[in-house]
Order: sequence, then C-alpha cells, then structure tokens
Amino acid sequence: MVFFLSLAAFAAYSTGPDEIVVSDAGVRAGRISGFDHGVDVPPPTATPPTTAVTETEAATVQPSNSNSLEPSSVQAHVEKYFEPADVSRAIRVAWCSSHFEAARVSADGRAGLFQHSAAEWVIRSEGADVSGADPTNPDPNTAAAAWEVYDGGGWGAFTCAG
Repeated sequence: MVFFLSLAAFAAYSTGPDEIVVSDAGVRAGRISGFDHGVDVPPPTATPPTTAVTETEAATVQPSNSNSLEPSSVQAHVEKYFEPADVSRAIRVAWCSSHFEAARVSADGRAGLFQHSAAEWVIRSEGADVSGADPTNPDPNTAAAAWEVYDGGGWGAFTCAG
C-alpha cells in the first residue's frame, strides 16, 4: 500500500478535492484520496527538441563561429584520410568534438578537430607519420584521427563516437 501511494504521488498530485494534475510520466493515478485505479493516458504527442546531428545534417551544418572551418573544408580533410564508408561518421565525430573549430583547445588540453589529448597526439601523430605537426592544424589532426580509427583503438577511442 505504501509503494502504491509513493508511485501515485510521483505520477500525479492533487490540486483540490476532485482535481488531479498528471505529470510528464504519462500515467494518471486517479484521486489519491479515493484510491481509484490508475488509468493509462497516452504520452504527450509533442516531440522533444533534439541537438543530435544526423548524417545528412553533418555535411550541411553551418560553422558555429568565425573560428570554425567550413563544412566543405572539413569534408575534404576527412575524405583524404578516411575510407568512403566512414566519411559521414568522421564528420559527425569532428562536429561533436570541436564544432569544426580546428584551433579549439579544451580545458583539459585536447586540441583540434578531433580533440586529441597531448598523450594521444604523440602516439597518433607518430602512427600517422605527422609527428611534430601542430595538433590544431586540421590536416595532420585528421590524419591522426584516421590512424586511430584504422590502426589504433577504433571509433571507441573518441569521446564523440559518432
């Protein structure tokens, strides 16, 4: 009985003796004071807003600010190093990681389009034959990302796995 009351209180609350306000959970508990049986109410029809970038949008997304590369420039770098089947995913990872800001350096020191940490950059840039390059340069940064995908830890090595 206590469990039922807790569940009913979570799903709805009373604003008066005969009125019930239903929460976003989509369940109507009935009048708590009368212990009426619950009645299913369909969930809201409004679709919640999303910030996810689909494959189609990733190629057409606009730069987030004046420091961002144009999407066509990012795509050109990605197409140079990634296999054709992986181009869309790589673009999504770059967008998620840096919003196409090649010079972006995060608070924890990750740099460039694909946000390589300093330790990751050493390994990945050597593997991609671009060691000594600036990680904020989009071309070697993309080369190192592709090396990581194909010869390192795969897509899971990136915080944004696309």
